[in-house]
Amino acid sequence: GFRSTRIPLPEKGRNFSGYTIPPSVFKLWRTKESFEAMRKIALESSVAKVKAEETQAIADDAQRDLDEALPALEAANKALDSLDKADISEIRVFTKPPDLVMTVMEAICILLNAKPDWATAKQLLSDSAFLRKLLEYDKENIKSAILSKLQKYINNPDFVPEKVEKVSKACKSMCMWVRAMDLYSRVVKVVEPKRQKLHAELDATLATLRDKQKKLRQVEEQIQELQDQYERSVNEKETLAKTMALTQARLNRAGRLTAALGDEQVRWEESILNFEAEISNITGNVFIAAACVAYYGAFTAHYRQLLIECWIKQCQDLDIPISSDFSLINILGDPYEIRQWNTDGLPRDYVSTENGILVTRGRRWPLMIDPQDQVSVYFNHLFISVFFYLYAKKKSFKKCSPVNNNLVAVMKSSLSNSHSNNCHV
Repeated sequence: GFRSTRIPLPEKGRNFSGYTIPPSVFKLWRTKESFEAMRKIALESSVAKVKAEETQAIADDAQRDLDEALPALEAANKALDSLDKADISEIRVFTKPPDLVMTVMEAICILLNAKPDWATAKQLLSDSAFLRKLLEYDKENIKSAILSKLQKYINNPDFVPEKVEKVSKACKSMCMWVRAMDLYSRVVKVVEPKRQKLHAELDATLATLRDKQKKLRQVEEQIQELQDQYERSVNEKETLAKTMALTQARLNRAGRLTAALGDEQVRWEESILNFEAEISNITGNVFIAAACVAYYGAFTAHYRQLLIECWIKQCQDLDIPISSDFSLINILGDPYEIRQWNTDGLPRDYVSTENGILVTRGRRWPLMIDPQDQVSVYFNHLFISVFFYLYAKKKSFKKCSPVNNNLVAVMKSSLSNSHSNNCHV
């Protein structure tokens, strides 16, 4: 309990009855009403705790008394369980039983509220439910008159299991049971008042605790409400701070984007002008690009340029719009795809790039002549995808080399049957 009825107010941030008081809630918490309620609940809870301890002491005392009698009762019941009809018949056959056997049976008759003589005892022994009656005997409600009559036998120095066993094994178990009934009944008479007092004290203690717990919950609800209000304020503050930081970051990114778009505007304007100029020449450009794919073949770079110049001149003579700086790479090439070809091993020169366009854009099977083995790595990467395509279409694939004796036959077969052919020099 408390040594004084005055409890000092908690300092800011300290714990009081398990609660941590935030600084922003501290002023509200220090109100007179809240503190007085908490102080009274603490004092009354201390009183309830003392009563609970006293009640527990009574319960422990009663339990110790019961613990004294229960082992003897359990041993007696166990001994009765070990008996059978033969053991009972052993006692019943006596015409004039020994003194200790008669003493035991008289005590049994008294407990069963029967006349304590041998004839009555034999009748009880003849009952098939005799042992079950003993095991199920109402030991909680033995009358005082029966216990008084029983004391003559309990106080008999010969009425002990050790001496009775010398006369009859079955009577030894019954002697243990009689003494256990007497001991248990005496203990219950002492324990029952303790139990009644325990229940009364316990009911009063529980009622007090329930009342104090109800008041404590009310104070806890007030504290929780203040705590929730504080947490909501902190969360709102953090949310606003995050929103402000996010908005500032967006403003910074928007500024950088605006500046970048200002630079891009110049490039876009130039691109628009170029597209407007090129769209008028699209007819001639596409026409010449198709001619390149169809007829370039294995021509050298110089001869290809002569063809382009010739075709451009003829288009101009026929008033077909065409770009004067026509480039096959600009018309049919994809910068990303060309970079990938270079990564796969295609040489970066102008002719190799044009050859890559011819291989990928043409509808006919290409015949590639590569004596220096410059594009083998690129072709292998390209061939992987082609091979899987052909496999999916269930088409045949043939690989050959110029040193093969049947090269001509393989080439003819491939051309006539639309087979794919890979020939390395």
